Amino acid sequence: MKHLMLIVCWCISLHGMTQFSIAFNVRNLYAKEYDQIIRTYNAMRPWQTEKQPFLTLGWVGAMGWQSPKPVFKGIYLQGQCMFGQFRSSAENNGETKQILLRQWSIHLGLQFHPKALFRAVSAGPLGTRWFLQWQIGTGYWQAFSKRNGESFEDANGLYAAQSYTFQTYFGTGYNTLRIGERIFLTLRAGLWYIPSITLNRFPEAINGANLYGLKDQASNLFLPEAGLSFTWERRKHL
Repeated sequence: MKHLMLIVCWCISLHGMTQFSIAFNVRNLYAKEYDQIIRTYNAMRPWQTEKQPFLTLGWVGAMGWQSPKPVFKGIYLQGQCMFGQFRSSAENNGETKQILLRQWSIHLGLQFHPKALFRAVSAGPLGTRWFLQWQIGTGYWQAFSKRNGESFEDANGLYAAQSYTFQTYFGTGYNTLRIGERIFLTLRAGLWYIPSITLNRFPEAINGANLYGLKDQASNLFLPEAGLSFTWERRKHL
């Protein structure tokens, strides 16, 4: 992750002044290995009226930048830092069980119109109105299991699993609306791919013990994502 952060900082300095943005997204997670852990938790507690939901729907906030000039024809360089969370919560008999999965990540990518791969494309400082986007980066994940706000604890201490991942993204967007003189609203949608996440002792943290050989590694994760971003357009004369 440190190496990628250095590359991102180098790219910012290379392009001098950049255009900054903030983004708000919703994301869907399907990890069958982790779903099985929660499914087992529910099956072992048939008396509970409220079932523990899967870690399915989450939110993401991001800050990023984009070069105001193309690095090649109509291809623009981007960087982004993100924080997201998935949360599962259920209340039974006055007790609240929470499972949290948090992610910090940093990415470097390209924004372009497909025609820019073959010939020069006329575009403004935000690129073409409709565009494709590709990113690559690294993520840092943390998992927590809490009951009434207290973290799960066993002989190994308080539970807070950590994992580093490689991840890549491909999506599309549309520069939809100018707000005032220098702010653009953009709608985006795409798909993340993560080869694997390993959260040590995740089955034990949720179920109290791992009696059925449940896996703490989830593989081949695809995360659909959609949201919007606001970009501060750099003035040409600056």
